[in-house]
Amino acid sequence: MKQLILSCVVVLLASLTPSQPAWALTDTKLDYQCGEETWVTPPLMVDGRFSADLIAECTVKGASAKGLALLDQHLLDDATHGPGLKQIHAGPTAETFDGLASIFYDASYVANPVEIRNDIHIATDRKTRLVYMTHSTDIIGHGWSKYLHELNVTVRVSPSGNAGDFRLSLEVSTLTDRPWFAPSKQFAKAAEKPMHDQFRQERDRVLPQISSQLAQ
Repeated sequence: MKQLILSCVVVLLASLTPSQPAWALTDTKLDYQCGEETWVTPPLMVDGRFSADLIAECTVKGASAKGLALLDQHLLDDATHGPGLKQIHAGPTAETFDGLASIFYDASYVANPVEIRNDIHIATDRKTRLVYMTHSTDIIGHGWSKYLHELNVTVRVSPSGNAGDFRLSLEVSTLTDRPWFAPSKQFAKAAEKPMHDQFRQERDRVLPQISSQLAQ
């Protein structure tokens, strides 16, 4: 039974962070390094749901002095014209988010095997900080992905002080419904390693995309 649970969790968590449609990449390659991901809060079961929140801190070297402005413009364009976009429900709406001027969108995207509706915040002063956050408000999944209840992604970017160098953090949090046949303790324990593996895949996908925009 334990092996069955582990196998199911691996399949389940492999679909928890669905591959968002890839941003267009430039040919420019920057040097970037990331530390080991760590738990923002320890993984645990909450009311029958597995809660996991991982973060990694990274550095990007050799970027453009206009990196934040370039990245901001790209994110704004991607929110409304990027691949996988199904519908914009609201926005662009000016707001203040995390102490920064921000643009808000409410949009739905298709990233097989799920359709996700997100609140999207793109906040920056284009000089010292950029915060990009997506918070899922509705998820329609099929197969194992139907257990995904919530998916949130936060990217923070800021210059490090050295010309062309940026600090970047990537945080991914998920809330997953526990399958009825999986005991809580075994499910939470078995889910930890696959969650790390999936986070690293997401990190290795996102970092080249962001760094390519900082370099233009």
